Amino acid sequence: MGTKQTGRKRSRRMTASIVLLSLFTFTGIFAPILANRNPVLFIQDHHWYFPACSSSTYLFIRDQSSEKKLMRMDDINWEKIPSDFLVHAPVRFSPGKSDPDRFALNPPSAQSHLLGTTRTGADVLSGLIHGARYSLMIGCCSMLIALFIGIVMGGLAGYFGDYSITCSRYAAAGVFLLILPAWYYAFGLFPINMNDAIQNGILSGLIKLGFRTGIFIFICLLPIILPAILKKTNRRSGAVSIPVDSIISRFIELFVSIPRLVLIVTLSAIMRPSLTGLILIIGLTSWTEIARIFRAEILRLRTLEFVQASRVSGASDLRTLISTILPNAIAPVTIFFFLGIAGAILTEAGLSFLGIGVPHSISTWGSLLFAGRENFEAWWLVVFPGLAVFLLLWSLHNLGDYLKQNIPGSRGRFVNNF
Repeated sequence: MGTKQTGRKRSRRMTASIVLLSLFTFTGIFAPILANRNPVLFIQDHHWYFPACSSSTYLFIRDQSSEKKLMRMDDINWEKIPSDFLVHAPVRFSPGKSDPDRFALNPPSAQSHLLGTTRTGADVLSGLIHGARYSLMIGCCSMLIALFIGIVMGGLAGYFGDYSITCSRYAAAGVFLLILPAWYYAFGLFPINMNDAIQNGILSGLIKLGFRTGIFIFICLLPIILPAILKKTNRRSGAVSIPVDSIISRFIELFVSIPRLVLIVTLSAIMRPSLTGLILIIGLTSWTEIARIFRAEILRLRTLEFVQASRVSGASDLRTLISTILPNAIAPVTIFFFLGIAGAILTEAGLSFLGIGVPHSISTWGSLLFAGRENFEAWWLVVFPGLAVFLLLWSLHNLGDYLKQNIPGSRGRFVNNF
């Protein structure tokens, strides 16, 4: 009887979580249509315009004097512009935009702002609607980056181990001797000014850094690559195993030894605030647990019969890893992916609450909480954004728990890896 009641409660929680996640996803996707001071549809002289969904700042339309002008959309009074047809958004306020009629803190009111306004007169409900979009974008994109890095690092460490890849002693000595020259040609000959790279955009800076890192790795591995291409080996030189698993595991331990929150706060404070930068920072600091879980699954699966059969059939290591092992090892990683989205959203909210997250021009739930920190009397700036963060995190955790309980064989391995 108790088991049935527990199952029913879990099923109800899962249903509520799916409904909430669907609501948040719908709100995030259609945020420009749901909350915007610009109309969703504007028809003038049989020309159709969609100002709410337009990326343009200006619109060439007739003004009050029936003269066609290039007008800035934020300055248009849509009620006075002649139109054939006009459809407004359900919430007629844009996030972060001040209401000229209420340029102050205002509590929730059924006549104007349902959830109140900030100190600058910005509508809180509009900020919550658009904040759902940014929160889901930050959580999903950052965890996709972490998932890719974690699967690559964990797959290499678990599949190849410490003794699968060997090279001659001369090649190993060549790699060791080429480290300093490779560093000079990759980073010393044309040094990267990271401050300039950050000012030009963190994405371009990371692309440059990744390109230089690729050059460094390529030069270091030349003694191993060239004999493999030329198919020339020196039998007298002996063989040396490359400890791939030990190298990656030590790197993960070194990365984990640095407190993650301190690392994120430091990078966020150094770099220029941007949405792309925040996604990259969270993604590049969230892959270690995924790598550990995936490595443990690879170590378990590589000894099973179907993996051995794939090797015996002549499949390459890459094909065996991608087509045979990956589909069977992805279940615990999928669970951690959804739990990681919740952690990424909470991290963004915390950073924005501290004032070092996304730019101030972007309205997020954390920025609304930050506005509440500056105005203690405005309880609505804390209650409504905090409730939205709580409901989204609760839904994601329930989804992760449901997957952990229902994916065959994932429960014990997932818990043990933590």
